[in-house]
Formats: sequence, structure tokens, C-alpha cells
Amino acid sequence: MLEQHKKESPILSLAGMGGGAASYIFYSAAGGGDGSDTVKELSRSLRFDSSTNTYLVRTPGSTGNRKTFTWAGWVKKSTTSSNTTFFSAGSDGNNRSHFMFDGSTHALRFFDLPTSTGVITTQYLTDVGAWYHLVLVVDTTQSTTADRVKFYINGKKVTEFASSPAYPAEDALMQCNTQNVPNRLGSGIAYGEHFSGYLADVHLLDGTAVGDTNGVIDEFGFFDSYNVWQPKAYSGSHGTNGFNLTFSTTTTSQTLGNDSSSNNNNFTVYGLMLMHMIMQET
Repeated sequence: MLEQHKKESPILSLAGMGGGAASYIFYSAAGGGDGSDTVKELSRSLRFDSSTNTYLVRTPGSTGNRKTFTWAGWVKKSTTSSNTTFFSAGSDGNNRSHFMFDGSTHALRFFDLPTSTGVITTQYLTDVGAWYHLVLVVDTTQSTTADRVKFYINGKKVTEFASSPAYPAEDALMQCNTQNVPNRLGSGIAYGEHFSGYLADVHLLDGTAVGDTNGVIDEFGFFDSYNVWQPKAYSGSHGTNGFNLTFSTTTTSQTLGNDSSSNNNNFTVYGLMLMHMIMQET
């Protein structure tokens, strides 16, 4: 059965900036459900606009792990009118991976070519006012087909998918983490599909397939005492081509793409200015 997925993110209020841009606060009055976790304050997000083709790009200088990786980030979309890609990797229309919102259903979708991978949720993420914490885990070394691509929405593993998911073959090579193959935030490869919305605390883990605990991906967050998914600091490795973009270096518009992990895998910024960085109140 098709399901509309409602927001569960810890967004409590708005703060104006720059004469109109609204920002959202990642904060909860509740502590961790068992008192063992601490909320990570996410102080900034970056606003993308499909009408002006804004995006960030980085081209790896060496090949990392093309079989195993994790992408995670807080995402808020501003439109439901078309396909919108918030992360992609590829060189052309026949060689590309997209993690995206499907324009016709508003579902969460991942595809890769030329492996013919295609996985789409039955959950419809229709709320343009919601922050969603989205995680994609790819590990083609897994012998169990369904374990090769996993989605998590606001901490919980997705278990229902549209039609028959097309999972990659065992040990298939994805486009991500490939030498001289661009990675983009806010745009697709070859056919645009630019993203309109906000991104915050974006991670790519090269060579790590993050596991879960009883269906909860607790490396990136936890459920507080109100059962709301809260962000927490990731403490593991990002791998060779991995990164953590927090959009917190605001010296120039280009430094918005600086990597906050120890890798210094910085992105080049296109079409974005400092006004697109949204500071969260605390």
C-alpha cells in the first residue's frame, strides 16, 4: 500500500535572515531516550534553487570503494513539481547514479547506470515544510540481494518498495567514488534535475556501509524521549573520497563547499552565494 510519510524532524521554529529567507532550528527540548545521547547542533544549512541551477561539485582524484558507501544528510525540499536530485555521481547519461525525489510520486529513489539499479520507496515524502534525515547505504558485496541498497528515513529502515526493486548484481561497481567522475550536490548528471530546497550536515562515507540496530541507523542520530529523531555527531571514518559538508566556512561563497571532515575534500560552488547559507538560531 502506498503511504504518505509525514515529517518527524526536530524543527521547532523559524528565524528570518537577509530580509526573508527562513531557516529552521535543529533542537529539541527533550534529551535522549535513555540519557546516553547528545543532540548535535546543526547551525547552518545551504539553500539550493533549481531555477538558477545551483549546485556543488567535486571530482575525485583517485578511486575509492565503488562497491561500498553511505550517503547521509538532512534534506528539506521546496517543490514537488519535478524530479529533483540532491546527490549524484557520473560522467554522462549512460553512466550515473542519482539519489533523489521522484517527481511523479514524491517518493525517495536511487538508481545507477549502467548497472540498471533502481529502488524506489512506497512512502511519499510530500511535505515541503519538513526536514527529512535521509540515508542511503550501498554495499554490493552482500550476498543477500536486498542488503545491497538500503534506505533510512528519519532513522528508520525502509522495508517497503514500489514494484520489484532492481538491486545491483553482487560486487557491481557504482559510479560513486570513481576517479575523474564528478560528485554533485543539488543536481543530476546530464539531464539537470536540479534540487530546490535545503541541505544540512551532509556525509559521504567511502568504504563504509553503516549498519543499524533493530532497524534504527543510530550512527547519525537517536530518538529522544518524545520519539523524535535527533541528529548526533558521527564519529567514524569518512574514507578516501568521503566528506562532511556543514556549510560553516563563510569566508567567501566558494568556502561554503569546504569539507569539515579531516579529508579536506572540498567542493566547487556554482551559482550559490553567501546569502544561500542559512544560519540556524540556537
